[in-house]
Amino acid sequence: EDKNNIYMIDRNNDVFQIKYLWFPEVPDCTNHLENTLLDGEFVIDKVDNKEIYRYLVYDIVCYNNENVSQQPFTKRMEKYQNIIKVRNEAVIKGHIDDRSKPFSIRAKDFWDLSAVSELLGDKFQSQLLHESDGLIFQPPYISGRSWRILKWKTDNTIDFQLIIANKRKSREKEALLYLNNMREPFSSMHYSSKLDQYHNKIIECSYQNKQWMFYRHRSDKTYANAKATADGVMNAIKHSISKDLLCSIINDDIAYANYLLELN
Repeated sequence: EDKNNIYMIDRNNDVFQIKYLWFPEVPDCTNHLENTLLDGEFVIDKVDNKEIYRYLVYDIVCYNNENVSQQPFTKRMEKYQNIIKVRNEAVIKGHIDDRSKPFSIRAKDFWDLSAVSELLGDKFQSQLLHESDGLIFQPPYISGRSWRILKWKTDNTIDFQLIIANKRKSREKEALLYLNNMREPFSSMHYSSKLDQYHNKIIECSYQNKQWMFYRHRSDKTYANAKATADGVMNAIKHSISKDLLCSIINDDIAYANYLLELN
């Protein structure tokens, strides 16, 4: 259909059109992709004190009217990497004027399991252009929430809706932390006047020394985490896995897999 029908859907399921961004099926732009659904994340990279907006593609659900969600991940990766490759070739050949694009398109990098120790090392972390949210170990794709996803973070955090209220029968204020669609607060945190600006907004909090601490304001979110997500985080905190333990488990698993290969 019309090559200008490019849309994005955010985490709140809001749909909005993106202008000046095209995805040709072939580099000469004689045909453009139709009914294609990519999955990715929007990031702001900081390069030479400048903010660069980028969309990092990490999966594909539908490709030119074909449902590819159940194909092996390596096959899906080939498809979305080729989409980006064809688009870049069209720009180089002058078939697409890329100067007005609202943001750049890139494929998100993936690494083999054996690279975990390197990825968590200080050298790699210092080279990142945007904040890292931990590691995600890739399972087969399913629509909706996947309980097979293993996500490891340095700090386990929960996104709360912050409500600043007066304590009962007192002029003192308290900072109450609510989850999505919950009438009663999940917990509370130490109140300070610096929190007033985040009243009724979504904030990310980490759990340290048996209390919730402000981590950052989530201006990109409208809703707090669900109860199931919060329960999962609390379970991760209770049964925490350190970076050293994670690397040790992975190294042992790789060594065992190599041992089995040698036997065969």
